[in-house]
Amino acid sequence: MGSAVLNSVAVASNAAAGPHLGLLRIGAAQLALPVEALREVLPCPAQLAALPVVAEGLCGAIHVRGLVIPVLDLAVLLGLASPLTGERVIVVMRWQDGLLGILASEVCGMARLAPQALHELSFAAPGSRPHLATHSFQLNGGVVTLLSPEQIARLPGVPLVREPQARTGEHRHTAPALLFRCGSVHLGVDASSVEATLPRLAINDSSLRSALCLGVIEHRGFEVAVIDTLQLLGLTRQSRSAALGESALLVLRFPGGGLLALQLDEVSDIVPVAGAQIAVIPALAVQDSRLFRGALSSASADAGRPGQQTLLLEVAGLHQHEVLVALAGLSRQAAKPTRTANANALAGTVAGKTGGGMPGASYLTYFAGVESASPLAQISEIIDFPAALSPIAGRSAAVLGLFNHRGQAAPLVCLSTLLGRAGEFEPATARVLLVQGAGLTVGFVVQDLRSIEVAHWEEAGTAEEQGSASASASASNGTARRQSLVEVGNAAQRRMLPKLDLLQWVASLA
Repeated sequence: MGSAVLNSVAVASNAAAGPHLGLLRIGAAQLALPVEALREVLPCPAQLAALPVVAEGLCGAIHVRGLVIPVLDLAVLLGLASPLTGERVIVVMRWQDGLLGILASEVCGMARLAPQALHELSFAAPGSRPHLATHSFQLNGGVVTLLSPEQIARLPGVPLVREPQARTGEHRHTAPALLFRCGSVHLGVDASSVEATLPRLAINDSSLRSALCLGVIEHRGFEVAVIDTLQLLGLTRQSRSAALGESALLVLRFPGGGLLALQLDEVSDIVPVAGAQIAVIPALAVQDSRLFRGALSSASADAGRPGQQTLLLEVAGLHQHEVLVALAGLSRQAAKPTRTANANALAGTVAGKTGGGMPGASYLTYFAGVESASPLAQISEIIDFPAALSPIAGRSAAVLGLFNHRGQAAPLVCLSTLLGRAGEFEPATARVLLVQGAGLTVGFVVQDLRSIEVAHWEEAGTAEEQGSASASASASNGTARRQSLVEVGNAAQRRMLPKLDLLQWVASLA
């Protein structure tokens, strides 16, 4: 088995206000750790990496998203049968800012106990090393021993790796997450892995169709498999028709150039996510833990929806899923051409005359007087129109005022007014694109958002064409400088849009 699958989620009936515990098994022993000390559960590789450190129970290390995490075989210290052979997982324990992997036979869910259900263990002599067990309790007819993460972290010679922490103001160094909804389930994924979002595209029948694969779509001249997202994640499925039809889709890039589309209902936001904002999914009650990075609360996402939890997908886990990798590889097979040879030749001629750009980048499309597009990588966050705004008399009529965002005073700029277009918008439905550059954070107001789409072709523009003219000049003469173009969309929705370099506008405003 490639990942930890929970047998059950055990919840004590008298769990009024007691501790939340994560349950695991090492050999025949049932053990527990406080949930706040659990970071994630990982499949154990066939062979752990060698770690030239001598400590009792230390059996190697595992590579996790750029970190080398030491792994401890607690069975050696607890006098239990070691799970070094057979099915096993690694429970990543967090103590303060340090991480340590614990080898276990399996993860068994979680329990919530009343305080009186815990029985403290006492020891007559202190012993030569810390006592790892602090309490015991009964659950489902068995005895569970509660371990102390503090005492485990203090074991002589056992190293912990420092967990990277996002500090205040580091959001610009964090890849934004694209948030979307499938039924009532809110999900998120690293925006840098997104090829495009496609609104209401027809799903075609295919020999690939199965319980997981709903069919295929045509995208960029290739057939791309469409995945039933909730079926993949093992989450509660909404009532949906099994018949083929149209659906909104999220296209993800896979290593080697493959593509895969996830079915969804709507894209809701783009927000920066720091590691400290991601919480371990306490119950760990998922069919494949590789596919989940953790949970993001609405408070972390500034989404204004109290109590909502967003489950963040682990891109590396998706890239390791054998079925997904196989389906993504099939997307390299060409579909029927959607453009004639003459149209392709014409596009090549235009690109040659204008010194065409690099196709394949992801763009956010939106309405700012006219439908326009900007590189997705330039946008650090998308937020609602701020509720509190301090009006100021800026150098440009496009500057609406200042608003507070993450402790900084950021100017709010009407993008359509900045470009010399009609600037009317409805604050209740308008969105704000946050762009950081030149030591400044600027919020650009757009009338509404459209989608994320991949560029089929880009026109190379000069700095002057990209918006180096001052905001005041654009606003005063009522005309915008010429913008370069980008071709986005799929099939019948393929179109040329003005390409707006928002970083250039930030530099101009600064």
